[in-house]
Order: sequence, then structure tokens, then C-alpha cells
Amino acid sequence: MRAKKLLSHINLKDEDIYDFYLSWEMMLFYTDNADALEVVMQGLLVFAQRRGSGFLIGAALDGLSDACMARNEFQSGLEYVEQALPYLIMEAHIPAQMNAFIHQGVFQYMLKNFPDSLESFRTVLSLGAGQSDPHSMYALGHAHYQMAVGLTGMGYPAKALDEAQRSIHYMRLSLVPHSMVLPHGIMGLANYYLGEYAEGKKDALKSLDLAKRTDNWRMFGYAAAYAGMNESEIPELGLAWQHAQDAISYGEKYGHTEIISMGYKISGDIYVRLEVPLKAVEAYQRGLEVDKDSFMAAENAARLGVTLGLLGDPNADALLAEALAGASAAGLEGIEFNARALELSLFITREDYDAFDANRETIRTALIERSHPRGFVWVDYLQSQRLYQEGKLEESLALLEKTLLVLDETEFFWIHLRAQRLYRALLETLGKDASAARKKIKAMLAIVESSLGDAPLQEEWQIFSEKIRDK
Repeated sequence: MRAKKLLSHINLKDEDIYDFYLSWEMMLFYTDNADALEVVMQGLLVFAQRRGSGFLIGAALDGLSDACMARNEFQSGLEYVEQALPYLIMEAHIPAQMNAFIHQGVFQYMLKNFPDSLESFRTVLSLGAGQSDPHSMYALGHAHYQMAVGLTGMGYPAKALDEAQRSIHYMRLSLVPHSMVLPHGIMGLANYYLGEYAEGKKDALKSLDLAKRTDNWRMFGYAAAYAGMNESEIPELGLAWQHAQDAISYGEKYGHTEIISMGYKISGDIYVRLEVPLKAVEAYQRGLEVDKDSFMAAENAARLGVTLGLLGDPNADALLAEALAGASAAGLEGIEFNARALELSLFITREDYDAFDANRETIRTALIERSHPRGFVWVDYLQSQRLYQEGKLEESLALLEKTLLVLDETEFFWIHLRAQRLYRALLETLGKDASAARKKIKAMLAIVESSLGDAPLQEEWQIFSEKIRDK
């Protein structure tokens, strides 16, 4: 390798060699060139061992962990980092230590240990306090980005957005051209969990554009998925479908199973919205088949469990319980409480009102505190549905009318459509004028229809729209 031969003939300091290889490492990692990255870092390791440089040995081992990350070999990557850290700590090179602790934290959450990952990122922030060099600025920006990832998974999307803003600050100071792709990406996901879908889409598309312009294909896959998640809720189903296919395609091309899984999650969600549960089940199952071990597995498993439950599948409760336990064990409280919120709809469908009452206030409070401040409308809508099923029509109507006023101030399109359908049914049952509700439903259906584009959803749409119009 020419670079290694050149280095052996030039009198460079370890820090200069590190700077050279770090730039090379970042370029190969972000362009998803794992094989070349491994060759380069193995070369650095041999060179460092001959040179007798503990610092460069640690840097090479940490670089090999990046090759593992590019291949989704998370346990092997963590082992490389743990080999690297003693060298880097002994040599007291702060930026290199910061990078290694970031890698440690990422492997920890990819291995479903979110709480420990935050401790690794906090170590980076502590090491970077008082630093001003560009490498440290980038590492601080990267650590704040990874804190945002962890906090989003743990169910604190508002705090995640604060961390993403800090990431943007340090990324600007680092002057690394591609760096903004990271914070804007996670802001897309955090806003999705906050129910701020338009803002989430905007951030995700910023990340997507930056990823495309810098050939950062892993982040392209993530950003496509985050855009699709938000678009499925806005609703912009044609765009959501295309971004789901992009996530699946790029995930398959570069071997990133968690991104493939996200694409299938979006597809499943679209089918749920169009009330095609069997196709939703198929999509969630595909997501689980390709990715059984990462953090996304709990998301797809939980949604699969709820959907199977609505279909009356006898295995649904066991699957959902397993998914909830897995999310809890990993510290994925965001996935856990969102799944429990969906589970409330199962209780209503089964008329298991004791279970609904036992969980209702806990979930309502969690949605207010950990999601959108008006996220409680989901629980209140379900309570209206429950009262309707019990024949308490006037009580149901009173609560639903309050809920609809709140829904007018949110982006919860699909909850709003459900609520309008219930509103129409209540008014018609009570012999009251339901023309305004019918008009609203018609307008909402027109929004969905205009968003379909070329997505292969026309048959599902026709059945769904006719079912709603005929009721």
C-alpha cells in the first residue's frame, strides 16, 4: 500500500499519522466501504506495532471497530473498542479517546443496551470539556448526536432535540463538511416521536440531501426511513411508500438490516392506516425476519403483536408481551410506552374495560410527558369509543367533541379521521345532524387520495375509502 510505504520514509509524528488515517477512516466509513476500511486499519495496525506506538495501535483497533460497524458486526466491534481504549487512555490522546468512547456507546445501543450507551457518551462530553481543536469539536458534535439517538430510543424526544441542537453547534465549529447529516437525521426521528411530523419530515429531508451529496449511504438509508415515517402520518402515503422502498433497497445493498427493518415498519404502518391488517402483518414479519437483534426488532414485534391481536390471533398476546419485555430490558422506553398505547386499542376491541382502566391514566400521562403535550387525545378518543360501545352515547359525544377541538391543533391525522368516523356514528345514532362530520371525512379522504401518487396502494385505497363512505 503506497500510503504505508510513504509513511515509513517520512519522519512524521504519531499525531500527524493519526490525522491522516482518521480522515481516511471517516471517508471509507461514511461511503460504506467496509472492506477497504478493514485493509487500511489492518495496515495501520501492522505499521503501529513495528513503530512501537501504543497510541497508533489503539487508533488502528478503534478503526477496525468502524469496519465492524459498517458490517453490522456489533459484538466484534465492541471487542475491538475495548482492546483500543487501554492504549488510548495510557497515551492520553483526548480526541482519540473521545472517538473510541463514542464507538463504544454506539455498539452498546445497537446491542440493545441504551442506558449504558448514554454513560459512554457522557464520558466523551466530560473528556471534551475545555478542548478547542477541530477533532474534539467534531467528537463533541458526534457525542451530542449520539446522546440524541439514545434519548429518542429511551422515550425522551424533546431532550433529544436539545442534544441535536448542541450537536449542530459543535459540528459547525469542527468545519467537517458532511457533519450536519447526523443531527438533522436524528431530529427527523425525534420529531416523529413527538408528533411533529411536518418538522420531522423537513429535518429528515435535509439529512437525506446531505447524505446523497456526500455519498453517505448508511445515513441516506436512515434519513429515507425517517422521512417515510413522518410522511405516513402527515399523510403523504406515496412519498412514504417510496422512502420505505429506498430504505429497504439501500439497507439490502449495504447490509444494514436495521434500515431494511425500518422500511418494512413504514410499509406495515401504511397498511394499518388503510385497514389492511393481513398485509401489515406480512410487512412487520418481514422486518423481523431480516433484523431479529437490533433495537428495531422490538418496534416491529410490538406492532405485529397489536395487529395480530386485532385479528384475534391466539399468539398475539405472547408476542406482544415478549416485545414489551425486550424493549424494557433494552431501555427502549419510547418503543415500550408507544406499544402500550397501541395495546389500549386491543382492550377496547375486546371490550376488556378493566384492562383499559388499569392502564389508561398511566399511558395518558406518559404521552403528555414523553411525547406531544396533546398526545393524550389517543386515550381520550379510545375512551369515547368505549363509552359508545357501552351505550353511553351522550357521555361519549361530550368527550369526543372536546377531543376533536384538541385534534384540530395537532398533526394526528389518522386519530382525527378515526374520531370523525366515531363522531358521525354518534350523531347518526342520536338522530342529530351529521352533515358536518360527513363533510370533514370526505375532505380528509381527499387528502389521502391526492397523496397516493404512483404507490401500489390503489386497490387498498378503494376498499378503504368505500368502506368509510358507506358507513
